Amino acid sequence: MKTKMTAIFVILMIALMAVGMSYAMWSKELTISGTVNTGTVDAKFTKAKSNDAGALNDPSEVGIWSLSDSTPIWEGRIYDEDVGKTTVSGAGSDTLAVTVTNAYPSYQPGVGFTVDNTGSIPVKVKSIKLTMVSEGGTPYTVDVDLVPGTWYYWKRYEPITTTEPDVWTFAIHVSEMTGKIEVGKDILGDLCIHIGQQAEQFPSTYDFTIKIVVAQWNEP
Repeated sequence: MKTKMTAIFVILMIALMAVGMSYAMWSKELTISGTVNTGTVDAKFTKAKSNDAGALNDPSEVGIWSLSDSTPIWEGRIYDEDVGKTTVSGAGSDTLAVTVTNAYPSYQPGVGFTVDNTGSIPVKVKSIKLTMVSEGGTPYTVDVDLVPGTWYYWKRYEPITTTEPDVWTFAIHVSEMTGKIEVGKDILGDLCIHIGQQAEQFPSTYDFTIKIVVAQWNEP
């Protein structure tokens, strides 16, 4: 009887030792620590130039804009009179202000500008949108995607349209700005304004706001 109990005790001790070894197993954690430094999407208008700042006769067409030493240069037909004047300010910032004075029907002034990639990753012009039109001091909120190369006409107190209506006060036209803009590089753009036959005389005013959205180059 004594021998049998001893054998059982030894077996139990061996079992407990096995359990103790499983709980006492050593371990070590390995850690991956990562840091992601993000880039920046940033752009601004670096150059802006009017094709009728007062030194030349009034332009009579949209014309063609090109770059010379990163400066917009306009070529096109002109009238034999210097009546209207168009100025642009805001180069070096993210907002351009275009002011047309002494305008008259069929006057077609324009501005050429460059959009520079001042961020740290390549970008592209994702959209060009007309967001506001003001006539006689009354603002109208609009949401119109401006297709490059297309004229958009503002008919008095009615939404802007790509189809020329019977009467319209002014129209706008934007150029195409496509392709990837590398860091530190720029792209040329231009805007033309056409005064319609139904535009009212002074002191009437017409205002508009255009938003250009710049996004990273791989944005759908």
